[in-house]
Amino acid sequence: MPEDDPWDVPDGTIDVWWRGMTNGGLMLLLAHLLHQNPQWRRNRIRVLRVVDSSEAESEVRQHIENLCATARIAAEPGVVVHHAPELAIQQVSAGAAVVVLGMEVPPEGDESAFVNRMEQLAGGLPRVLFVCSAGGMELESRSCRRQVTASVRRWLPFGFGFETTRSTKQPDKQAGG
Repeated sequence: MPEDDPWDVPDGTIDVWWRGMTNGGLMLLLAHLLHQNPQWRRNRIRVLRVVDSSEAESEVRQHIENLCATARIAAEPGVVVHHAPELAIQQVSAGAAVVVLGMEVPPEGDESAFVNRMEQLAGGLPRVLFVCSAGGMELESRSCRRQVTASVRRWLPFGFGFETTRSTKQPDKQAGG
């Protein structure tokens, strides 16, 4: 049996596991850029999120749809109701071509726990990108010239609660208009 060429694009989806805006914007952008490569275009992007209650499912799905529409990135939303995020990621992304997961740099002294957590999340998945953003990544188009009011929801760790903040962008004013 011939060995697989490591440069061949694997079958499956590009799974982005969304937990909030800290790393999420960069994760979605990386998935989109990968998808722009002609060899990866057949791999669909899925933006997935784990919630522990079915009551949050429709609201979270709508949030993901709005996020992708705002970013103008074609992606399938997915909400997984599960009590153990590690297991949900392993089950849902088992057939993914690549899985994109966010991470935060651990505090000094917690490196061992951090490595264990990353190993639990990645598990037996063959290709995982861990993303840690330095911040400043916006998914909103700057070419919008109308007032945009956006509700940004930040996911609280592995729950279905949200903190909501409102931001308003003023339209660009053109001279003489």
